[in-house]
Amino acid sequence: MPDLLQELKALSPFPPMDVAFSPEREWKNVYRIWTCHGYRESGNANRGFLTVERKNRGSKTGFTLTVNQTIANDQKIRQSLSAEMECRADALASPVRWKLSSRFTGPDGREIADLQRDEEAKVDGEVVNVLVNGNRFQRKVTGPWTSDWCLLESIQRLPFKKQVPAVFCMLEELSLSRPGHRIFYKGLYPLDIDAGKRSLHWFQQTGQGILPYDYWIDESHRLMIMTTLSVVYILDEKAPEKVDQTEGDFDE
Repeated sequence: MPDLLQELKALSPFPPMDVAFSPEREWKNVYRIWTCHGYRESGNANRGFLTVERKNRGSKTGFTLTVNQTIANDQKIRQSLSAEMECRADALASPVRWKLSSRFTGPDGREIADLQRDEEAKVDGEVVNVLVNGNRFQRKVTGPWTSDWCLLESIQRLPFKKQVPAVFCMLEELSLSRPGHRIFYKGLYPLDIDAGKRSLHWFQQTGQGILPYDYWIDESHRLMIMTTLSVVYILDEKAPEKVDQTEGDFDE
């Protein structure tokens, strides 16, 4: 919860509200990926960053969403992942076409060739035609569906009110099918931070194959914090710089 994250100093610095932000316009959000190992005084660390950028295509029918993510584990093995998705301008930002690239590097900075992945996909009805490392196959999706990355865009457009949630299928990292998902509006969450008071709107996502995800959004509809178990995504425009400064490791 945000109060505990504040006690653990994970939210420092916490960005001010951007009154000019609009989820329907073009924007770029940068998140610091922070993990907690269960201790208040040690074991907590920044493990990576995630950028999500929306570019409008000049029409009301869709937009482009670009994602870049870098994560390192305790053995200093890094995964760098990038994806560019063409999305519908529907409630779930459903992707209809994408390109994805995933690369792993070892502690010595060398790429691990056996783990590389290059993917292209196009949606045709309820069938996803996929090309991965030269191999073609199909995935089946039914009903409303989206990806976990697309939800980081679409949740910013949800109204701040309780309503009957729609059921959808989520493709985790555009790959693993997770059916039976819902997003609930939990209400307003007051937070005392930086010698002032902030009000964040709280949403929660549940569904098959995942632990609950909690989202905290400010009054401008910008996603500020996302948590799942011990992993937290915190809006922080300097997150990539903090990764680059550590020469293969992440700041504690």
